[in-house]
Amino acid sequence: MISEAVIIELDKSEVQLEWDDNRFVWDLSELENFNRYKRKNDKIEIVKKHDFDANLGIRAHPNMTVGKCLASIFMPGCNEFIFILLYLGFAIYFWVQTGFIAFHDSSYGFKMDDSYNFMLIATLTIAICISTTLVYVLFYSLSLKMEQILRDVN
Repeated sequence: MISEAVIIELDKSEVQLEWDDNRFVWDLSELENFNRYKRKNDKIEIVKKHDFDANLGIRAHPNMTVGKCLASIFMPGCNEFIFILLYLGFAIYFWVQTGFIAFHDSSYGFKMDDSYNFMLIATLTIAICISTTLVYVLFYSLSLKMEQILRDVN
């Protein structure tokens, strides 16, 4: 585990920030202060999904992994915490409904197979759309290139 300290001048006082290799949710000011004292190749990549400033709960790490992205599902400090949970809940709901419709569950009360087929197409479309958005929200912070790829797919 690598530990390094960065001294930052704020209003003529010095504040020392400790690098925590396990931490990957930051405030924007903390990331900018760390990057200010790093060489270009060593800077932590800050990936934002919106043009406006999100100052708190930014997911960033020099070695951002899929595992860290998945761990953010359970981190309330992450700025996408609520969105991730909402998309996850709706994705699960619509995939379950897609399964019920595909197997012609009688609770829908359709009498014709065409009704099940049309409802299957609509529900499957919604499930796919919500799932691709969930994948984007979870994994866009891996890198700028990944964010662009996921944005195009979404």
